[in-house]
Amino acid sequence: FGFRPNEKIDIAAGGDSYFDNAESLHDEYYHFDDSTSNKVDYNNVAGYVQARFITKALNITVGARYDNHSRFGSAFSPRVGLNKTIDKLHLKLLYSRAFRAPSIENLNYSETGDLDPEITEVIEFEAGYLIGSKMTVVANVYNIKIENPIIFTADGGDVYANFSKAGTVGFETEYKIKD
Repeated sequence: FGFRPNEKIDIAAGGDSYFDNAESLHDEYYHFDDSTSNKVDYNNVAGYVQARFITKALNITVGARYDNHSRFGSAFSPRVGLNKTIDKLHLKLLYSRAFRAPSIENLNYSETGDLDPEITEVIEFEAGYLIGSKMTVVANVYNIKIENPIIFTADGGDVYANFSKAGTVGFETEYKIKD
């Protein structure tokens, strides 16, 4: 669904849903939820909204997603983006948060049959400059944090597990010529 009340405001909203189910065909039981069952079912229902505001000072994008997972509960994931262009210079600041539930096989091949969802948080700043009509230079600084990342490990058996955290902090530059 999209709505544009005027040339300075855009609003988008929507939803999404998925159903995740599995059945063991080899008389094996899933070792989570109901240990006597060879079937498992989950579902997730989500809604999201995003609005963009174009102002003289800067462009602002704000949005959020709300997930409701049948096993892992609910999660709120906001996002904010600010950008500004001044002649040949552009600046951008972004913040976002994301939720990812473990899959059925992540759970099935975990040691305990239980994993926590991943929560990712990203902060990013970008500055770019147009050099003439054919060249640009861009620099980007970012910080990515993942709480409870789901990892596969072969230490002591092939299993999925949660680490406490992971992430990266970095800086990148790009010089581009289009001709």
